[in-house]
Amino acid sequence: MTKAAVRLSADGLTVRFGAVEAIAELAVAAPAGRVLAVLGRNASGKSTLLRCLAGVLTPTAGTVALDGRPLKDWPRAGRASRLGYLAQQPQLAGGFTVAESVAFGGHAVGGVAASAVGEALATVGLEPLADRPFGDLSVGQRQRAAMARVLVQVGADGVMILDEPFAAQDPGEVDRLIRVVRARAAEGAAVIAAVHDATVAHAIADDVLLLDGGRVCFAGAAGDGLSPDRLGRLFGLDFVAGPSGPTPRFGLGIMPSDDSA
Repeated sequence: MTKAAVRLSADGLTVRFGAVEAIAELAVAAPAGRVLAVLGRNASGKSTLLRCLAGVLTPTAGTVALDGRPLKDWPRAGRASRLGYLAQQPQLAGGFTVAESVAFGGHAVGGVAASAVGEALATVGLEPLADRPFGDLSVGQRQRAAMARVLVQVGADGVMILDEPFAAQDPGEVDRLIRVVRARAAEGAAVIAAVHDATVAHAIADDVLLLDGGRVCFAGAAGDGLSPDRLGRLFGLDFVAGPSGPTPRFGLGIMPSDDSA
């Protein structure tokens, strides 16, 4: 089998905020047609890493390359057509509608047809809300609208960088977005997604990057990275293997026993 081309790579990424080192000498490789899930505790550096990969944040040290070319050397329009970013908390000032917010992804690449906007909204389950003000959406709906914007911006040969795309979604919408992510990867896109839920990571990921204190503690195949033992050491919590992937055993030793209730 031919090895997939690496769409986005990073080497030696380091970010310092004053005396705080948020991430340290991270290396990342995102091949075409694969999903890389990034997991770690809160404040482990996931969002900082993704912002660097998207070009939103300039690292203190290290480099990011898109299709082998330094990200900083890409012209704005060329980079926009190849690299889409979904922020952890999408915001939009002004009274724009949901459809208009999605169309902004097309503006970055020279425009987009209304039919493409409608198709993207249908893909994420928001077509009935196309004319509603973006500001009226729930948190989860805003996240899905932002996903639709990325879908119209980046083609199947590009890179999608998604920061907590499954946040604030009900189980049905999580399933929908899992299918969206896997379908886009099957078409040839490279996808990098920060996630908190190990079962979601199990459903989407080909590869896994585990962060602890801003450093990589594992990088490799999802089957190895998502082992209960490895996740247990990372999160300080027991995990058990199951048909839907590793599941945390919440509440052990915390709930009162029957005779003390």
